[in-house]
Amino acid sequence: MFHIAFILCIFSSYQVFATPLFKGEGFKSGQRRFECLKTCSISKESDDEFIDCDHNDDTIWFSIVADTSPPVLEVDVTALDFGETETSKTFSITNSGGDTLVWSLSEDEEWISVDTITGSLEATESKTVTVEVDRSEVVTVGEFNGTITITSNGGNAEIEVTMTVSEQPILDVSPSSLDFGSEDVIKELFISNSGDGFLDWVIATQEAWVTVDQESGSTSEGKTDMVYIMVDRSEVTELGSYSGELSITSDGGDATVSVEMERVNHPPDVPTVISPADGATNQSLYTTLKCQGGDLDTQDGDAVTYDVYFSTNESLVDVEDVSVLTCSNMVVCYCEPGMNTLERNTTYYWKVISEDSYGEVTPGSVWTFTTDDVSNLCPTFALELDCKEQHL
Repeated sequence: MFHIAFILCIFSSYQVFATPLFKGEGFKSGQRRFECLKTCSISKESDDEFIDCDHNDDTIWFSIVADTSPPVLEVDVTALDFGETETSKTFSITNSGGDTLVWSLSEDEEWISVDTITGSLEATESKTVTVEVDRSEVVTVGEFNGTITITSNGGNAEIEVTMTVSEQPILDVSPSSLDFGSEDVIKELFISNSGDGFLDWVIATQEAWVTVDQESGSTSEGKTDMVYIMVDRSEVTELGSYSGELSITSDGGDATVSVEMERVNHPPDVPTVISPADGATNQSLYTTLKCQGGDLDTQDGDAVTYDVYFSTNESLVDVEDVSVLTCSNMVVCYCEPGMNTLERNTTYYWKVISEDSYGEVTPGSVWTFTTDDVSNLCPTFALELDCKEQHL
């Protein structure tokens, strides 16, 4: 509520008089200045002010002064009863006075919590406060009582809080965190019921790289269920550390388990020879080069390719000279040097390089073999022609 305190007219003859004015809403504190002559009037119509003057040589001043009432605390409830199952309720704080209401809340029990503990409200404003109770904070059954106290510059209030705890299951989860490092892919999680009756639970995760072998279950009193937790590094494309969370909800409480893993790159395995064996002799002119490769990260989507260097010049093979690169980017370690490429009674050298999709390279050893000599295989001249044809 506001009112105009007075109007002061100053005339050219320096005569001064003050006239009390009416009360009204919609005005703000301050002064306003108008030009007028010897007579003036002021009226109130709606939210507008009108001043009529018949000359502009004189001045009218008037002041508007605020007339406010103190804040008043108003709470819409005096008690909150959560019964046996409810966990969340609300109440409202209102300022039914005029000035600003400054308030704060406190609880006298650990099992009571509020979402807001301090605030301020202008005239007629309200604030909704959420109250929650946590039955897992108490270890016995029965009825429990607590108090929420509201203090303010507009008065104080108390709200009685009541909840009932009956015999019920209690969720226990261990361990509270699972660290898979850079190698592990599966770990065990244990869910126990340390309370009464049956514990019904559900496991959920938001991470695509985390899976569980059992998403829900019912655990009887005093029993423990084991759940396998697995990570799949192929679900992430970037190298680095990853963190996630498992949420276990139940009728005996809730729990969270942190999950961590690391995606690192391992270099490809060292290639090993399959055929021809290193140092083999009397090999066909159509010998195929075969080796065994691999990569620890293949199961995580890391692909490996193979390059084969092949020549009669051991030095060029050893330094992986591009001039003797015979087969490249093979997805399996298999290379055919080519028809009419090999010569009789000649020693050849070959080497395999493995490379993964991250550019990591692992070289193999330099292996050797010698092709056959037809003269050794065909000792008699009479049979030499047929023998050579058979060994081409």
